[in-house]
Amino acid sequence: MVDDNSVWLCVCRCQVDLGDMENEVRSADDAAKKAMADAQRLQEDLRRQQDAASSSEKQRRSVETQARVVTLVSGSGIATTLS
Repeated sequence: MVDDNSVWLCVCRCQVDLGDMENEVRSADDAAKKAMADAQRLQEDLRRQQDAASSSEKQRRSVETQARVVTLVSGSGIATTLS
């Protein structure tokens, strides 16, 4: 037969185990929240870098096109005035 002390001891151990599990869940939840915030920051940083790269590529193409036009105009003997 099980005495009251044994039952009480088992209940106490279960409460301690539950407390430990609650702490683990909180810790895991905090880690997940931090990971999600980090992922969001990385996503925003990647978007900014992609936007900057796209803008730089557009500028490069524009300058390249302007250089071709200047080369064509100056090579054809047509006088041009640059202001």
